[in-house]
Amino acid sequence: MRLNNKKNYLKEYIMINILSVLFHFLLFFLLYFIFLMLMHMNKVSIHLYEPYNISNLVYVIFYLIRYIFIVTSLCILISFIVINFNLKPTMFFCLLILLGFFFFQNYFLSEFKLSFLLIWTYFSDVKFITFSIELCYSILFILLIEIIIYIFYIFTYKRKRWLI
Repeated sequence: MRLNNKKNYLKEYIMINILSVLFHFLLFFLLYFIFLMLMHMNKVSIHLYEPYNISNLVYVIFYLIRYIFIVTSLCILISFIVINFNLKPTMFFCLLILLGFFFFQNYFLSEFKLSFLLIWTYFSDVKFITFSIELCYSILFILLIEIIIYIFYIFTYKRKRWLI
């Protein structure tokens, strides 16, 4: 990918990340729903999601949108780490995230007061008090990641020399 300036390069880089993540999600969920319909055709129904007393369809749509935003943002953040710090720090960052999935289990995350700031909370089965609190915490977390991405964007744009 060769563009005329850094700004266009970064925009194109971010767009490629977003499109590739969305393509993978679309492909995965398409295959998943085909398999679900083939195996459980008569058993799929819409009912209340127990902890929050909302429709399970509403919660699944919310969960998918949140999941897509967080994973896409994480991919963009990892891409900026690769551009700025090379491969070893990026591998260390990814290893920390992977290890967190093993060490931060549901019982730890539900007891920790600031667990909404940890990425693993949004990929595990942690239940919040109400759906509106989960929605607010999710929005705050996505905004926090977006602010970090923006800081990396500015840092990358102003940097004289890139490592890739």
